[in-house]
Amino acid sequence: MLSTVLQKGAIYALLVVSMNLLNGFTGLFSLGQAGFMLLGAYTYAILTIPVAQRINVYQYFDGGIVQFQMPQIPALILAGLVAAVFAALIGAPVLRSSSTLSSRPPESLEPTWSLRAIIAAASRCWTLTAGRS
Repeated sequence: MLSTVLQKGAIYALLVVSMNLLNGFTGLFSLGQAGFMLLGAYTYAILTIPVAQRINVYQYFDGGIVQFQMPQIPALILAGLVAAVFAALIGAPVLRSSSTLSSRPPESLEPTWSLRAIIAAASRCWTLTAGRS
């Protein structure tokens, strides 16, 4: 019980520090950290589910695609790498756009809203979400 509380506290402290760096010191508003944290958390959860419990977790998907369980430390490293790859793929074109450097709110939100629209459209077509975004 204490271990779980300390782990969650460390995760939330890391997220708070990243939000303080971006929002507090630079004044930029971005929720990208939460999205990339979500990708890492889902990757870690999928890779560490015990094989015997996969049929219960993925009862509508025949046990899921991943049919193995990884140890916690390698799964944590792989989850961080997945989040970093997606951050690089999304961040490279956003940083190249001229509107990101603008401090005016309408122009600085264009890449964020565009990415949100792309994710919402893709989630409607994805069978895992059953068409819900």
